[in-house]
Amino acid sequence: AMGCYTFRMEDTGDNGISFWANSEGSGSLMFRRTSDNFPLKVFDGDFGDNINFQFTVNTPLTLEEDVAKSKVRVYPNPATEKFTVAYDDSSEHEIVVYNGLGQVLSLPSHSSDKETTFSTAGLAKGVYYVKINFNGTWLVEKITVL
Repeated sequence: AMGCYTFRMEDTGDNGISFWANSEGSGSLMFRRTSDNFPLKVFDGDFGDNINFQFTVNTPLTLEEDVAKSKVRVYPNPATEKFTVAYDDSSEHEIVVYNGLGQVLSLPSHSSDKETTFSTAGLAKGVYYVKINFNGTWLVEKITVL
């Protein structure tokens, strides 16, 4: 139903559902649109003791970037072998990956109708940035490679 909601998940072990430092889980959590399974929100599995996510249903967004962010997802984060940029339509998308120094990287990738998957093979562990042009609006998403 239309309105404002809060999703809350708690973990008394304080290590989420996918803790990088040990083998106490490899879980994942995301909200998907029921009509076509598009990932609307992908949560970091290493969330500590809780996730507290507020969202709205069927209420208008006012900023172009908010609209674009609701239609583009980068997951999994953190990534190990690969990450995917998914979008909810099959129009052209420009995607550029940068390292922490702002250098453009050329990663092996595979594209399908509504997503592009990038290989992280050969990348050092660290933080990278994915810049996506979605219908004229540029989004920047941070991704961690383990």
